[in-house]
Amino acid sequence: MRIKSLLHLTLLFVLAVSSVSLSGCSSDEDNEADKTNVASTNPYERIVGSWKLIKVNDENKVSQNIVMTFNADGTWTVSNPTTVSTTESHPLDMVAQVVSFEDAWVYNADSDVISGYLDLQSPSVAYFPYRFELKRKELILSYAPRYTYYIMAPTPSVRYYIRN
Repeated sequence: MRIKSLLHLTLLFVLAVSSVSLSGCSSDEDNEADKTNVASTNPYERIVGSWKLIKVNDENKVSQNIVMTFNADGTWTVSNPTTVSTTESHPLDMVAQVVSFEDAWVYNADSDVISGYLDLQSPSVAYFPYRFELKRKELILSYAPRYTYYIMAPTPSVRYYIRN
């Protein structure tokens, strides 16, 4: 009888130790998944994480190691600060690097893509938001203004990012 109870206690101890160590591993994975939230249908949540620039139009940019990091609080940073533009009316120190999505964004359940328009500065520097397509592991930003009140048409540019 004593051996059986000792065996039961040993098994309970082994189970307790293994469940604690296993739950520790899975919680780290869950926390990492929560940071990126790639399955979300909300662009504010899905965009969180690091994105590596791989191509601008047809030009390969992989070797430049330009990485945009979007944080859960809406701010973002880029590994190459020369890509952030300014205008005379809004010097860089007055412009917050905050991503904002226009309310008209849509989620396509068939293709699992969120699309719409976003701005990367507040107050808006360009006054022309980027058209975006946000997949789980791919982000496409197109700089092609929607309105026609510009004097000279800006050069359209399409940037392709992959989740880093």
